Amino acid sequence: MKDPAFLFYSKDFYEGTRMMLPKERACYMDLLVYQHQNGKIPDDNIILLDFCHGVDEATLKTTLNLKFSPSDNGWVCRDNFIRAFNHLGGENHWNWLGGVSDAETKFRTSAPYVRWKKKVLRRDKYKCANCFSTENLHVHHIKPYALFKDLRTVISNGVTLCQPCHVIAHKNLIK
Repeated sequence: MKDPAFLFYSKDFYEGTRMMLPKERACYMDLLVYQHQNGKIPDDNIILLDFCHGVDEATLKTTLNLKFSPSDNGWVCRDNFIRAFNHLGGENHWNWLGGVSDAETKFRTSAPYVRWKKKVLRRDKYKCANCFSTENLHVHHIKPYALFKDLRTVISNGVTLCQPCHVIAHKNLIK
């Protein structure tokens, strides 16, 4: 078995732990070693407290919630999970359409589109047109964005919705 010390020398490790308290960093290192030796981190705090010497349960829980994600059979290090799936981005992703999103991103960040969003928000007084919430506001196209390209920046085709109402609006479009 490889020596897990290699995990602690990289700049990524330093950047990911420099804001942690010393106890949390020590606990994190112990948990990484445990995962390296055993393959997974169990969902049993008694075992983990025994392995992470000198750490209280609150520090253990904080570290687990900060650096690991719960899974069906224990905890998984978020960094390892992200690294495992990084190769699936861009051209390697199964939904890759050949860079279509680049043009889409350019349009959605263009000055006319951003102005349209601001004008719709201002017209609706920064409130959801459905429930009058002022949090998590989205600008929704009344006539679908994909089907009516010529109406994408027409103010009368926009309405301000909060995120939950926006989800409902799209579900109703699908039906």
